[in-house]
Amino acid sequence: MQKGVGYSLNSKGFYVIDKQYLGQRIYETTRYRKGQEKEVEALIRESMTAIYEADRRGVRPKITWGDCAVEYCARNQDQKQIKNFEKKLNALYPHIGHIEAEKIHRDHPAVKKFLEIKKANGNKNVTLNHFIEAISRVLTAATKWRYDWCDLTWLESAPEFERFSSDKRLPKPITWQNQENLLRNCPPHLADEIIVYVNTGMRDSELNNLSWDHELELPEGVIPGGLAFYIPTKSTIKDKNRERLVLINTVAAEIINRKRGDHPKYVFTYNGRPKKSSNNSGFKRARDRACIDVRIHDLRHAFGSRLREAGVDEETRQELLGHKGKSITTHYSMASLNILFAAVQRITLPPKVEAVLDLDNFRKKRTD
Repeated sequence: MQKGVGYSLNSKGFYVIDKQYLGQRIYETTRYRKGQEKEVEALIRESMTAIYEADRRGVRPKITWGDCAVEYCARNQDQKQIKNFEKKLNALYPHIGHIEAEKIHRDHPAVKKFLEIKKANGNKNVTLNHFIEAISRVLTAATKWRYDWCDLTWLESAPEFERFSSDKRLPKPITWQNQENLLRNCPPHLADEIIVYVNTGMRDSELNNLSWDHELELPEGVIPGGLAFYIPTKSTIKDKNRERLVLINTVAAEIINRKRGDHPKYVFTYNGRPKKSSNNSGFKRARDRACIDVRIHDLRHAFGSRLREAGVDEETRQELLGHKGKSITTHYSMASLNILFAAVQRITLPPKVEAVLDLDNFRKKRTD
């Protein structure tokens, strides 16, 4: 290989370009091997032309969407959700990574084909919108990155991406009658979990990670028979986690107290081992046997709905549900604790007033 040509073979047998031109370094590991020198030299000429056009004529270099995706990840490693975002980019990369970034849009054939494949595999519109958001976010970021060797941004502008209309399933808080039907079809350990869900409003991840270490000692004067736990909650803000207070009424407390000594750390276990989720095959079989359209998260919605039916005000409901941006209290007076405990205690029994209007049935009649 002649000295000064600007490329050489690496230890894996691929040509690596390393050349200076107009004060800029051209460095790239290619896919070409020995015998493909003409292809490597053509690639060098393309890079030199791009540098010349940008430096002397202000013509923006051509880049692929894949280039932008790689750069986005490199620049945003400190983001708390970057690993999850990288998974979306990795799924997109084989389909659109090679396409010039300025040519990407919602109706591009490669983008449409990717979305059609995802749709055919059973993905809902909300999931497709997550991928569209990932494409758009990368391109929008590229309009703000500026080359350090010319006064140009990576992209001049980013296209607008229309999202799919939402097909997300609406919450369906479980009724008291359906709850009893579901419990009859559940194994005992799962029935316990369902009762705790509807009486505390805990999320699936919160209940299955509930630890004895997080149990709080209540002061005298608070409702007898109740319990309290604090639960660490994740935040989308980097290095900023919070804890939320979960108050356990007497119905849920009776179940939790029965589990003391079953496991040294976790409250809810199965066969002596911690669980990752209650949304498992056992729950789905019980749901099918009971002929009820219910999901684990609907049990949390039932908690909020029953608080509302019991006359609990919105601020108290938000505090008990630990909604983001709502539950910021870290110090509780005796009076506030009694108010919160009284609220969760109100939903231990079914209300005497029955529902007289069912909007689900109304919608079904309209569509039939």
